[in-house]
Amino acid sequence: MMFFAQLGLGLLSNMVAGSAQQAQSQAQNAQAMATMRATLTDTSKAAMRQAEEMDPNANPFAEVESKAPPFPDKAAQLLQQRQETNAAQRQELLAETRDELAEMKTGFFEDHHLETKQLSDGREKVVLNQEGKPNVLPGKETPNHKVARETFEATRKEALNEQHVGEKESFVQEERQQLTTFLQNNKPDLQNPAVQGELQKALMLSHKKALNLQREHEEEALKADLYTAEQIEHADTRLSSLRDMEERHAKEEDGSSEAGELYQHSQDMAEMLRQRREEAKQTAMEEMFLRGRPTFNAEAQQPQGEVDVASVLPPHLANTLYSMEIYTV
Repeated sequence: MMFFAQLGLGLLSNMVAGSAQQAQSQAQNAQAMATMRATLTDTSKAAMRQAEEMDPNANPFAEVESKAPPFPDKAAQLLQQRQETNAAQRQELLAETRDELAEMKTGFFEDHHLETKQLSDGREKVVLNQEGKPNVLPGKETPNHKVARETFEATRKEALNEQHVGEKESFVQEERQQLTTFLQNNKPDLQNPAVQGELQKALMLSHKKALNLQREHEEEALKADLYTAEQIEHADTRLSSLRDMEERHAKEEDGSSEAGELYQHSQDMAEMLRQRREEAKQTAMEEMFLRGRPTFNAEAQQPQGEVDVASVLPPHLANTLYSMEIYTV
């Protein structure tokens, strides 16, 4: 469903806006929902840009306000509540998983500890082997061993977070460049439905890759400080349950009547703009006929300068590109 293409791409726009720090799952879900709401309500913004582009002397606000179908606020509110409930369930599952793993680790270090060495200031530091991993030794963990281990784990998580930030930034830059190249290569034909369909597929592919990258980072962060096959297996089992829950929630939200209302609204807006564009073209042709046949100038027919994407693309596509900081082509 095209509506959830917009919602899903919230994940990608989150990477643009929030790659400076590792977001928690609940915050990511809240951001995605906020992006969905902004994308839908800001459809009128793109509509106004399109109306103004077609007739600079017209009042685009008056046009949209008088002809645009009313935004289904109740449906949007109900869908957001449904998504918040689902997000809370996923967050609860993650919290339970972290608690279970912490309990397993506590039991494990009742009769194991990490090898350490004493520094000149008397503190203990975890020793790493040739593979860059700590050595696990038999024997109960002492308070000094625990401080050394927790310091080591915090340092490793910080390094992993920096790695994830770099990967996100590289991913976003690459995706933005690919989409910009697509828009440039197809600039003369962006109003062609077939080209818009290919753009929609490209955006959905970006969303899918963003989702996979986010999941990969979540799993790496969750398993960063696990030390036994049993702990890792438990984490994998719980993560599998989380992914099943995500899929179930996505289907439930996508198939809801509220999502259907919001999708229909976006379709109605797009149809209104299409009709307005056709009317503007017809008016321009009639005026041209009355003025007489113009002299053909091939150079003048070529697109000149940058064009706002909202002037050539449907609102749902334009707003998704806006969220990725792509404004012109």
